Order: sequence, then structure tokens, then C-alpha cells
Amino acid sequence: MPPLVFSLGDKGYFLGGKRLWQYDAGQNTWEQKNDVPDALLHVQVPLVIEDEIYLVGFTGQVMRYVPATDTYSALAAYPGTDVAAGFVVNGKGMCMEADGTSWEYDPVKDSWQQKASLPPSIISMRGFSLNGYGYVLGDLNNAAYNFNQPIKVWRYNPAADQWHGLEEGYPGNGVYEINAISLEGRAIIGLGYNNGDYLATDIWRLD
Repeated sequence: MPPLVFSLGDKGYFLGGKRLWQYDAGQNTWEQKNDVPDALLHVQVPLVIEDEIYLVGFTGQVMRYVPATDTYSALAAYPGTDVAAGFVVNGKGMCMEADGTSWEYDPVKDSWQQKASLPPSIISMRGFSLNGYGYVLGDLNNAAYNFNQPIKVWRYNPAADQWHGLEEGYPGNGVYEINAISLEGRAIIGLGYNNGDYLATDIWRLD
């Protein structure tokens, strides 16, 4: 599994396998934290909600990591199969699967609820949130990788529980392993590799 990177407050995190490292930008230092428990197999998606991190595993295990105490605890299992991407919006986590199935996690109730689905057959999904909406980028039916079509972009409205496909696709050169982060009211998206398996180096901003 590729490593995962995410942030909480002014700290960055790098999760490779079971090893979790915390980066302090102010001090420019790394600190190794407690390993992810063996019961959590292959973390697929990290959901940062308030001051805690929710780690969703490949086979449905979910654990909460509390940075303040450097501790893990098991939570309600993810009810779907093979989560592919996720984001956090309005204090709740969303996880999506390649077949389009979407699930919302409520950290207060420690419960999952199925939500409106995306189109099926989305490959290499990447999720992020921006200004109260959730977004997913992905290669629908491998059209981007095989036929140089643009990566598709969908926006999720949590109030209406609706997905809306944007008319303009992602303009970048990447197809797989695209990176996306939200920062100060904008999303920064880019990198990855394209249909010739060449590394993409372009980065784009979504306001």
C-alpha cells in the first residue's frame, strides 16, 4: 500500500504501513508516534474530524487516533466493501467506493449511513472538501487512461445528499495517484502519472 499523508491543525502526518510519523512545521522536526495496531489492516482513507483522526482499513476496520494522547480505539466497522476515497464535510466523514457506493460516518453516533451514489466504474478516485462541499476526481470507465479523456469531477452537496458532475473536467496531466489538499478556501490538486505512465508534474488550484 502507498503511504498516506494528512494534516491536523499545524501538524502533518505520514503513515507508511503501521508506522506513523508526526511533523512539526514550526520546529521542523519529525516524531515517531505509536504504531497503528495490527488489527487495522491496510489503512485506505484517513478522515480528520475535529481533533481526531479516523482510519478506515481495507477490510472494513475503523480506528480513531487521538494525537493528544497518542492512542487508538476501535469503532463501528465500515459497512461497505473496499473504500477507495474519502473526505470530511460539516463534521462528518464520507467514504466512496469504485462502484459509486457512498457512506457517511457520524463520529458522535459512531455510525454509518448510506448516501447517494456516484456513477459506477470510477477508477483511481481522490476526494477532498472545499467550502462546505465534497469533491471526487476520478477516471470514469478508464476513459482518461486509455483514451486521453479528462478526469471527471463530481461535487457533493451534503444538505441535499446529491452528487453533481461538473462540466469541466480536471485540466491536469495526471490520471492516477493524483494528490489533492484543501487550504484556506481553495484546493491544490496535481501530480500523479498519465496514460503513458509518465510522471505528471503540474499543479492546479480550485477556488
